[in-house]
Amino acid sequence: MSVFSKRSTAAVITVVLCVLALVIGVRRSVGRRAADILDQFESGVRSETAGYTLPSVSAQLEARSNAALGLISLSGPYGDLTEKADAVREAREALLSAGSISARSEANAALAAACDALIPGLEAVLTDPDRISALKDYAGVMSNTARLIETSGYNELVSDFRSNVLGLFPVSILYRIAGVAVPDYF
Repeated sequence: MSVFSKRSTAAVITVVLCVLALVIGVRRSVGRRAADILDQFESGVRSETAGYTLPSVSAQLEARSNAALGLISLSGPYGDLTEKADAVREAREALLSAGSISARSEANAALAAACDALIPGLEAVLTDPDRISALKDYAGVMSNTARLIETSGYNELVSDFRSNVLGLFPVSILYRIAGVAVPDYF
């Protein structure tokens, strides 16, 4: 017990407790903000200037997945489009199975490229007005959702969080020690 009565020991214990409390505080507050940003990937970013919640990136990815499935079904009767349709199918499956936001972003880019390769082939072979109309609808969904993802505000939230929260001392050091999961850009 004589160790605890020394001033130097008391000072060391105080410093350790303060650092520990600071790390726990950073984990709770910064971690909560990071989790809120990740939630907005799924639910949409609230735009204060517009006064409403913008469409979520996750919802747009689901719409893109459904449109890709429609494109695949349109290409079914055309054997010469099988390779391109298979590329869309693989990209769609990669998107559906992607776990992280960065993996979903990569899979989305691959899906866009595969659909962009399939659509002109479909335009060249389709003759039925209903199928042509469906193709235009699916292509429109792919185009519109890409625009909505770009303007979703999610990447701006991530950028703001990284510069205005994680970029400040002592958070810039402590968030790593605290194990805070930093949201990825999409």
